[in-house]
Amino acid sequence: GSGKEQKIRIESSSGLSEEEVDKMKADAESHADEDRKAREKVDLKNQVDALIHQREKFLEENKDKLSEEDRTSLQNALDGLKSARDAENIEGMKSSMEEVEKIAGSLGEKLYKDAASATQDAGGADDSAAGAAPGGGEQADEDIIDADFEVKDEASEATGKAEASEEAKD
Repeated sequence: GSGKEQKIRIESSSGLSEEEVDKMKADAESHADEDRKAREKVDLKNQVDALIHQREKFLEENKDKLSEEDRTSLQNALDGLKSARDAENIEGMKSSMEEVEKIAGSLGEKLYKDAASATQDAGGADDSAAGAAPGGGEQADEDIIDADFEVKDEASEATGKAEASEEAKD
């Protein structure tokens, strides 16, 4: 090389004494609780935002199926939840979330029952006629085969169909 001597010397440059390190650790531990609470608050606000989004979407999708009273009830609960979120009131957010879920749950149940009764009303006559055929007479002697299989690719799809039709013939 150049004939000049090169030396590298590494020293601890932080210069922190053990006392200062211990103080920093103590500070970190004392702030751990604050950090945990701050994280919980952020997580709760995220849950609240997600719930508000879901329930507003629910209101929009079902506005024609819900009564004005039901829509207003849920909207008022959502407004209360938004106010609690904006005020960063943790207890308010928790109780408002429960209220929104309770109202939305009962509305969902109501919609489900309405849909079920509408289905029964529309299909009532058909059900009685269709109900007589499968259970009665000598049709019970048919060989009915239940088969489950997965299609892996197009080549095995053809094989799967062939196997299924073979089973049906047996």
